Amino acid sequence: MSDLIREIGERGLIERLRSRVGEPGEGVVVGIGDDAAVIDEGGADYLLLTDDAFIDQIHFDLSTWTPTQVGIKAMAATLSDIAAMGGRAKACLVSLLLPPSFEVGHLDGLYDGLMTTAGRFGVTIVGGNIVRAPRLGLCLTATGSVDKTRLCPRSGATVGEILAVTGDLGRSEAGRLVVARSLAVDEATAHSARQKHFEPVPRLEEAALLVGAVKVGAMIDISDGLASEVHHIARESKVGARLDVGALPILEGTRRVARAAGVDPVSLALGGGEDFELLLTLPPEMLGTAGRALEPSGTTLTAIGEVTSQDEGVRLIGEDGVARPLDVAGWDHLRSDS
Repeated sequence: MSDLIREIGERGLIERLRSRVGEPGEGVVVGIGDDAAVIDEGGADYLLLTDDAFIDQIHFDLSTWTPTQVGIKAMAATLSDIAAMGGRAKACLVSLLLPPSFEVGHLDGLYDGLMTTAGRFGVTIVGGNIVRAPRLGLCLTATGSVDKTRLCPRSGATVGEILAVTGDLGRSEAGRLVVARSLAVDEATAHSARQKHFEPVPRLEEAALLVGAVKVGAMIDISDGLASEVHHIARESKVGARLDVGALPILEGTRRVARAAGVDPVSLALGGGEDFELLLTLPPEMLGTAGRALEPSGTTLTAIGEVTSQDEGVRLIGEDGVARPLDVAGWDHLRSDS
């Protein structure tokens, strides 16, 4: 009997499929293994292609989500992959998996959400497909472009660069906990956390500002948790990384939610996922320039560590100053029920 999918997990499956597909064909600059595929069509820009899927009771739950929130987050998650490559989003296909009992009014709400996020960034929904299914699902395919000199693949990190992150970490998971556990926290804290979880904003504006101001080495969006994303960059770039736990940008509101939930706020930052912030590497002397470049967006940039040699692995410097191996603590779509 062959292995089960849940036994090899998402990362193992990706590597298996990459091996089966083989080397990318002519014109494919980046294939399987990054946030988006990168295609060279001969012009000044590369074409970007990305795809994402969302299923009721796995990625969202219609008993606690509005259809509009589902649409907002699905589009945000998809466009975030374009941002991670340093790109500009252009168009999106939306395929629907619909049960016959799904209310038409709820479908209108779903598209209100999809179009809210798409419209904010000048993205047009240009088609898709509709199939019958036992419960709601969406599959989004987005296109974009990036100047050939500004591409930021996961494989672009260099030893000695700074690791930096936009915004703050762990707030999306805090929002999920507020709802799932009905936590007693002040309304301002609860609202901020819920909004981050249910209605995230992809960092497309921030990505454009960053790649326009400095030479970004590698970049990735934080969808599965900071720890997981650092490991992705380290693996694809063949480097190590050292993170400083004291530098992680965790808001006081997120810390209040963590206390109410009885969990370590650092665990929310490292493993919570769905913050959709950008994790990037850049030369140390460019950190100030990058931070100033982000000022028009109102988003902060925080240095949280450095890129090291591959033989050092990925390590986290704790509050005691000791560097310890950092586990891959992010979300694995195929092991989550094991």
